[in-house]
Amino acid sequence: MLILRCTKPLLAKLAKHIPSASGESTASTTRLGDWYAKHLNIGRHRLILSTNEETFLSVVVPAKDMPALPARINEAVGHVLRFIGVPELTVENELREMHEVRVGPTASRRVLGYMNDHAYQVEAMVDYGGGTFDLANLAERLSTVPCGTMDFKSPARLARELLGVHE
Repeated sequence: MLILRCTKPLLAKLAKHIPSASGESTASTTRLGDWYAKHLNIGRHRLILSTNEETFLSVVVPAKDMPALPARINEAVGHVLRFIGVPELTVENELREMHEVRVGPTASRRVLGYMNDHAYQVEAMVDYGGGTFDLANLAERLSTVPCGTMDFKSPARLARELLGVHE
C-alpha cells in the first residue's frame, strides 16, 4: 500500500475519491516509502508534482481526472525507475505495492521544500525548452539533479541504493 501525502488543496480534492490513511495504515508498504503530491501550474498546464520522501525521486503528471491520479503516478514512477536502471522485477514489485493507495496530509517540511525546488527546476526546464515539454523527460531529468541535503547524491542514485540495485 502507498500513502500519498498531499498538500491541503490537493488532499481536499482527492479525499472525495481515494480512502484516507488512518490508524494502522499510516505507513507505506512500498520499499521507497511515502510519496508526496502537490499542484504545479506551468502556463496553461495543470500538473501534479509527486516526490518520494526517502529519495526525492519526482514525477510530473497531468492534474486531470482526480480518481485516476494514483494510476498516472504509478505509471510515471514505473517509467522513471526503468530509466534509472532498476531491474524489471524490482519495478514490478514496487508498482504492485503502489497499486493500493491511501491519501493523507503532508508530514515533512523538508520534502515540501525540496518539492518547491523541483517545481522551479521544472519551470526552468520548460522555459529553456521553448515552452514545450514531455512529462516523462522532465522526470528523467529531475532524477539526475544532485541534492545537497543528501550528500549531493542524485535521486536516481538514492532510489537505486534503497531498492538494492548495485552500480
